[in-house]
Amino acid sequence: MAQGTVTMFQEFLGSLGLGEFNLNTDAYKIGLITAAVTPATGDADPGWAFARGTDFSASESTPGGNYTTGGDDMLNTWAEAAGVGKFDATDEAPLLTQHASNPSVVRWGILYNDTDADKKAIGFIDMGSSFDATTGDINITWNASGIFTFTLA
Repeated sequence: MAQGTVTMFQEFLGSLGLGEFNLNTDAYKIGLITAAVTPATGDADPGWAFARGTDFSASESTPGGNYTTGGDDMLNTWAEAAGVGKFDATDEAPLLTQHASNPSVVRWGILYNDTDADKKAIGFIDMGSSFDATTGDINITWNASGIFTFTLA
């Protein structure tokens, strides 16, 4: 299955400016959710198991098989060169290998900061449609330019 685009939450930019994310040392995860909720860029205080805002863990795909509660580590990196800062991660191929006990409904991937006590979210991956991970692998290949970049003009 070809994966969709990554969209950042508006709250992420504000939180980044307040120093609430360390893109270099914090650990980030991809939690998988069902179609019970549709993430949007303007969601209030998006996070994973986040009591004060939009809690995407409440719609988590049923853990089992190769998928553990809370999702997979992103193995992220942060680097700056020649005025371009790049947040990237190791490709997840597969993120989830087909298994009879995997979640049968996966619609969205939520990227969130697992180091942060509030598990604040960065953004989400649109899988395009609901996917049954009992019948196939879920692969994520990040853009060669990174998940996102900041460029000095």
